Amino acid sequence: MRVSSFVCVLCVAASPAFADNVTALVHKSLVAESHGKMDNAIMLMQSAMVADPARVDTYVALGDLYRRAHEDAFASHFYNEALTLDPQADAATRGLSVIGRTANATDKPLDKE
Repeated sequence: MRVSSFVCVLCVAASPAFADNVTALVHKSLVAESHGKMDNAIMLMQSAMVADPARVDTYVALGDLYRRAHEDAFASHFYNEALTLDPQADAATRGLSVIGRTANATDKPLDKE
């Protein structure tokens, strides 16, 4: 019984309708963000990531959401996860670069005594 259930899950995951569902979750996430509902946007993007954990652009998009929410530690985590899946993921590298520039720009100079 377990094998047939597993095969059914694979069939659903490989279907175009499944991909459309993940795309719809990503779209809904971006719409929620545009309406200022960042918590909902993050939740929807996390759902998209869980629905298709091999989809690199979802990790990058979640990193972007966290970066825009000023949650750089979470953003960095998801950018690095994207790079684990695809070491050539330029968008993840750019996201990490932006976080680095933001952190450097907000660092306060040390007091000289």
